Amino acid sequence: MANPELPREAADLLGRAGALLCGTRTSAPETQTPGPEALSRLVSLAADGITGCSGASALLWREREPAIFAASHPDLAELAELEGSSGYGPVNAALASGAPVWSADTLDEDRWPGYAAAALARGVRCSVTLVHQAGPVVVTLSLFGARPGQPGPGDPLLARLTVLVDANNSQVDGPVDSITTLEPITDKWRAFGWEATDLDGHDVTALAAALAAAADAGRPQVLVCRTSTRHGLACLPPDADGHFIKLPPELAAAAAAELTVEMGPA
Repeated sequence: MANPELPREAADLLGRAGALLCGTRTSAPETQTPGPEALSRLVSLAADGITGCSGASALLWREREPAIFAASHPDLAELAELEGSSGYGPVNAALASGAPVWSADTLDEDRWPGYAAAALARGVRCSVTLVHQAGPVVVTLSLFGARPGQPGPGDPLLARLTVLVDANNSQVDGPVDSITTLEPITDKWRAFGWEATDLDGHDVTALAAALAAAADAGRPQVLVCRTSTRHGLACLPPDADGHFIKLPPELAAAAAAELTVEMGPA
């Protein structure tokens, strides 16, 4: 199975792995062995910072023998122990090839049936195992997801998905923030792995530019469009807010006249 392009966050993390692993030592400088706390930090960064990653484990190898292990969850430690005792699975495959090993959906995995069954029993539906050389040691980092294709590029159709949120701060009884708050909207979307952009929803030029950029981003996007139900009609009073603006006849006529002028002749 061909390995797809790695998640951007995983590539960034691997780029920093050398410095991270060399940051803490358990032995004299001449042996240069990273300590358990460095490996635990690597696992923590992966589990917390990589989109779609539900858990991670890492194994430091010296002369092809496992030396230090870390996992973000006991189930993943059990899975690593099973692979170690059987001698087959994605970590052993990555160590042997020196290249990432990708399993897009554990349900379809036929390279290691016993391992796949154990992974499924622990809720693992997707994994990618990465290999990194740091001086005299080799580190394998395994990322696990609870959904097929995550972590990873996932469904290419989802990667092109763009959502527009009409953040108009309006509800039936008036402004939303007079009752409660939905903020921070963009941060909430980012917490679920989306790239979020906050912009003026009435700025057509900015909106068109954001849509064009989202089409080439390669991951799900959300555009949080700040709008007002009063925008564009100068005749509406400041308190004319809500999904159900009820205008007296004279104000409705003024709004229709203003719209007619704005739109120009038919």
